[in-house]
Amino acid sequence: MKKNLLLKLAMLPIFLLINSTLNAAHLKGGEITYTWISGNDYEIQLTLYRDCFGITLPTRAIVKTSSISCSIPAIFDTLFPTSSTPIQIVPICSSAVSSCDGGVAFGVQKWVYSKVITLPFNCVDWQFTYSDCCRYSNITAIPFGVDVGAQYSALLNNFDVAHNSSAKFMNNPVLLLSVGGTQTIINGASDIDGDSISVALIPPLDDSGNVITYLPGYSYLEPLSSITPISINPKTGDLGITPIQIEIGIFVYEISEFRNGILVG
Repeated sequence: MKKNLLLKLAMLPIFLLINSTLNAAHLKGGEITYTWISGNDYEIQLTLYRDCFGITLPTRAIVKTSSISCSIPAIFDTLFPTSSTPIQIVPICSSAVSSCDGGVAFGVQKWVYSKVITLPFNCVDWQFTYSDCCRYSNITAIPFGVDVGAQYSALLNNFDVAHNSSAKFMNNPVLLLSVGGTQTIINGASDIDGDSISVALIPPLDDSGNVITYLPGYSYLEPLSSITPISINPKTGDLGITPIQIEIGIFVYEISEFRNGILVG
């Protein structure tokens, strides 16, 4: 039985000094994480990043829990925003008013939803999944005019380990890069349990769970044009890039957790 369980954190499209326009899209990205409470109780946390030029995010979010090995196709839980939600994460000039506050400056909100759930069994392949639509129709790296959704998931193996909390990125995602300059995105991946972690770039998924196809010249490893090869530190998830031109790309990070040589989340 395969036990390679991975935590996928789908981070946001990276904007290179470009303005957004009002449309039905709202998702810049998101991630699912979980924290062990006691026994089989886990707090599930969904984080979504909203472009304030787009439509608002829902006041509740439905997360599906499933396990193939334990023959559980779907358990649905409703997560609600935390008391601090939403918060703006993009700094602007003191004289500017962001789109989140009714202005025209670039604005992004961070929405965090959570709920404590009880898993009925110990399984090697618990998967927590959230799907939503839509991303932007003007993403450079995928076919123009395609409004695709996004799917975020986290996997847990509580069969081989007594308990586990997922690895997390400690820093908010970077939304803006400068053309022509070499930059490092400091994601700060870490694990509260002290597990060994490995971070990699992986393909993005649409809201049906299908891999999104890139246009020729782009890939999940090179979602933006860069003078230097895009590099990622597997221990921290920090990413190096030197953008060539104004583009919008999709970066997806995946953190794998190992405990005593076993991939646990």
